[in-house]
Amino acid sequence: MRVSELLLENENDSHYKPHLYLDMDGVQADFFKSWSEFEGVDGYKDIPKPEKSIQRLASQGSQAVYEFFRDLDTLRGGLRVIEWLQEHNIPYTILSAPLRYEHEASIKGKLEWLDKHHVGASESAIFASDKSKYATDSQGRPNVLIDDFGKNIVPWDHSGGIGIKHDPFDEGPTIKALEDIYLKDEIDEASPNTLAGSFTPDLQYSKLWLLDEVQNILRKAKVNKLDTIYNLGSWYGNMGLFLFANQPDSPLSAIKTSTHPFGKLQFNNLINVDIDKDTLSTGAKILDRLGIKDKVEHMHKDANTLDYRQLKQPGLVINTSTNDIDGDDWLKNIPRGTLVAMQGRHGTLEEFDKRYPLRKTYFLDEVELEDPETEYERFMKIGVK
Repeated sequence: MRVSELLLENENDSHYKPHLYLDMDGVQADFFKSWSEFEGVDGYKDIPKPEKSIQRLASQGSQAVYEFFRDLDTLRGGLRVIEWLQEHNIPYTILSAPLRYEHEASIKGKLEWLDKHHVGASESAIFASDKSKYATDSQGRPNVLIDDFGKNIVPWDHSGGIGIKHDPFDEGPTIKALEDIYLKDEIDEASPNTLAGSFTPDLQYSKLWLLDEVQNILRKAKVNKLDTIYNLGSWYGNMGLFLFANQPDSPLSAIKTSTHPFGKLQFNNLINVDIDKDTLSTGAKILDRLGIKDKVEHMHKDANTLDYRQLKQPGLVINTSTNDIDGDDWLKNIPRGTLVAMQGRHGTLEEFDKRYPLRKTYFLDEVELEDPETEYERFMKIGVK
């Protein structure tokens, strides 16, 4: 399968990255050098009958085969590929074929080689003669194989995977292929309308700014804990990450989200609301995978149609997407006495204040920020409906 086909087929799954399988012999370990030395020739291509040579190697006995694979030299190009994978936090699994006629001894030697050179977790390594059965995941999506042997790449591709034919003496094409597969989204997602775009520094700062000021207001009011938080226009649900990072019982509580730590905003339930089903679903997957789904509901709905029936006081309604939500019924429908925190970036601060009236305003201000495209002023207003 081509890289372009992979990206097109899975463009709606923001989390999807194919799993990577990495061969050993001829990629990381210099099998061919030792094989040539075993046969007393200058290069493995000078071995006249390769299959008979493999049989002769296996006939040396288990101890000799074990030592043969244990003592293989490393290949610098393969180690550079591993360094690149580690630099970009891309997980991989070792997938190597055992020596024909001496499976156990060769596997034992390969495992010790992995432990010795620290290039892959030996506990998760897979040893199989037929690699093609790992070409796709449980959902039928392609996995990636880096292998120097064309006879492994062809069946991998035919089975629905993405094969990268590795040159032991030039890792450049391998790394370029990996960049096309694993880094393309990072380049394309410079736009704010993507998952990566939702984590731009200006948007992160805006959320921290809001949580800072809400916490200050609650502290002055001697409110120690909120019951329900509605997060309107939740997009990918990033606000939830910041909220849960400050829950003492949350798996995210150890994450430092800012050099300027905001207060621990305690609450019972979070309801993310967005009209975009795809981004809402992506946000749900993120929180689910982080183990914090029990306190979150994801509501696919137009914010202007909400009746807030699940809102229990003391509650909070957050809307950092006012400029993306047409109309203001979302504000009109909020129960009286509810704390509201909202942000926008269109017009002036005075216009923003007038458009979203509150019974009592506790905070009104603006800050100069810069997104990937331009500088702008972001407005924030917090008060009671």
